[in-house]
Amino acid sequence: MTDLETLKTTFLQAINGTQLSAYITKTEFADLKIKMEEKINSAIAELENKNKAFIENNSNFLAKKIIMRGI
Repeated sequence: MTDLETLKTTFLQAINGTQLSAYITKTEFADLKIKMEEKINSAIAELENKNKAFIENNSNFLAKKIIMRGI
């Protein structure tokens, strides 16, 4: 019965808007957090790919220089 009363009170407070804004804020915060994590992970992956390409290009460049000089 206590749980039912708590549910009723929570529902009425949500209807009156006293706790609805807090819920929306928490929900929006959670969504923003997820989006930021996705952007950060995407940026990290992009940097890793660029770094990998940079290393490969430099390795190829150095290999060509070594071959051309006959070392």
